[in-house]
Amino acid sequence: MVSKLPHPESRQWLPTTEAAYQLGISPCTLKRYFKRDGILLEGVHVKRSPVSNQALRWNVNLCLDALHRASQTENLRR
Repeated sequence: MVSKLPHPESRQWLPTTEAAYQLGISPCTLKRYFKRDGILLEGVHVKRSPVSNQALRWNVNLCLDALHRASQTENLRR
C-alpha cells in the first residue's frame, strides 16, 4: 500500500505561527520583517494563502536564508 504524502512544495509554505516557530522568532517579529523592515518579500518569502485572502504562508528555508543575509549585513555595518 502506498501512503499519500503531502506535495513537497506544500511543506515549504507554512502558516505564520508554524513558520515563526521553525525560525525561532515570534509571529509579530516575522510579520515585521515582511511589512516594515522589507527583509522578506512577497512572492519570494511570503505569499497569500489561496484559501483566505488574509492568511500568509511563509517559505521557511528562503526566510532563513534572507534573515541570515540580513544579520551578516548588519554585522558588517557595526
